[in-house]
Amino acid sequence: ANTPSTTPAVAVRWLLPWVCLLRESHPDIDLRIHASHEPVALDGVTADIAIRYGDGRWPGLVAEKLFDNTFIPTCSPRLGLQDAAELPRHTLIHFRNQAVVSSPVDWALWQKQGKVAGLDVSVGLVFSDQTHAVSAAIGGQGVTLMSRQLIEDELREGRLVQPFGPEVEGKPFFLVYPESRRDEPGIRAVRDWVMAV
Repeated sequence: ANTPSTTPAVAVRWLLPWVCLLRESHPDIDLRIHASHEPVALDGVTADIAIRYGDGRWPGLVAEKLFDNTFIPTCSPRLGLQDAAELPRHTLIHFRNQAVVSSPVDWALWQKQGKVAGLDVSVGLVFSDQTHAVSAAIGGQGVTLMSRQLIEDELREGRLVQPFGPEVEGKPFFLVYPESRRDEPGIRAVRDWVMAV
């Protein structure tokens, strides 16, 4: 078995749509995706390889950058929101997970750049999973701050819109795996698949 580990949102919104490509090219690989907000040991037991966001420096691990992590305010077009000044009249949707030491980017950080008068970033709907925050935004429940790279389909299809800025750069995502296992066929196959996505 080969077990990649990543956050639930990255697993569902970025990785899973491409599983068929790996299965076509390597039908012999028994893939077991581990989704967790907490980084896990890449010890060949819990996981073998991971997608993590951060600065790219993890001792003993090879880190290859996958994509940037740009956070944008987004909502359903049904809200009719067009200007940041209207934001205080809408519900803010937050992602906060107690297991995570710090969320990548939150409304408080966005507000430091946005400087929207009358905006209380401490209130709103709070979800412990980013995928739930996205679903709430699609459902017209409010405005969320989400990684553009994880909602590209919804933006392209018009189910979500970015009504205004600013955009906030979070730490990028990396594919990481143990230096000591870089030449293992299973690691190489999953690495090549993820890097091709």
